[in-house]
Amino acid sequence: MKRQNALLIIAAVAILAAFAFGIGLAQEEKEIIKIAHKAELGKYLTSSDGRALYYFKKDSPGKSECSGKCAEKWPVYCYKTANIAVSEGLNIADFDFFLRPADGQAHLTYKGMPLYNYIGDKNPGDTNGHGINGLWFVVNP
Repeated sequence: MKRQNALLIIAAVAILAAFAFGIGLAQEEKEIIKIAHKAELGKYLTSSDGRALYYFKKDSPGKSECSGKCAEKWPVYCYKTANIAVSEGLNIADFDFFLRPADGQAHLTYKGMPLYNYIGDKNPGDTNGHGINGLWFVVNP
């Protein structure tokens, strides 16, 4: 009888643990790409936390030319498409990713172009990287 009760208790704990684990997975939040607007820039893409997303003119579709010191100032926007959602006005089909050869990170793209953040943007809504060296620009949808 004691053994039977112990087995029932173990089974109940296992079921509760599996249930709790399943809830945790279901509640995993996705990164949401949003649209922001500034009079001087028009509409541009942001991350969930309101940070501007940028593209680099030297990049080509599915290929990043920013590494080393460049990537220190312009961090790669690392997401796989399965881990993002998009706000109204955007099409999820416009997003994809590639794995960077140097480090294997998933680099999210918009219409083929790699996306970045800028370390000089400290607050949501900052667009301090726009136009730097005539190479970096916010991404207009």
